[in-house]
Amino acid sequence: MTLNLAVSRSRPPVPYGANLFIVDVMHSEFSKERDKARARGDFKKSRDQRIFDEEYKGYLEWITHAG
Repeated sequence: MTLNLAVSRSRPPVPYGANLFIVDVMHSEFSKERDKARARGDFKKSRDQRIFDEEYKGYLEWITHAG
């Protein structure tokens, strides 16, 4: 097993502060995506509940007219 040290020496090291900045940016982007996904889930639940309520109401009206 050999290591290719030439590749690691060709890139300059990233300053420590830049690494923290990158991690912070990535964290904020993932947080935004998580919030968007949560909002989509809440919207879908709300929409599904509304559709169910409308269909249930229509079913009850159909049953009462049939009786």
